[in-house]
Amino acid sequence: WSIFESMFDFLASLTFFQKPIQSNVIILHSVSMIYSILETPHPNTDKIYLFLDNDVAGSKATQELTDHFSQFFKVFDCRYLFAENK
Repeated sequence: WSIFESMFDFLASLTFFQKPIQSNVIILHSVSMIYSILETPHPNTDKIYLFLDNDVAGSKATQELTDHFSQFFKVFDCRYLFAENK
């Protein structure tokens, strides 16, 4: 699964990678929506990729999602790919 903070982040990733995302995608409308993800059944996957913003809220949400999902899956914080940008 790939989790994006917003539709614009998802669209930007398509432009950045120049190819379709090869996983299921969750697009949040706000980082406050991470709590709904934590309450859903666990995805049928072995990896989760997090594409959240490089700001305080994005860092906090990344940490919470990593803490929750790392006991079940390999979690990748992909913010390093766009470290120069929010």
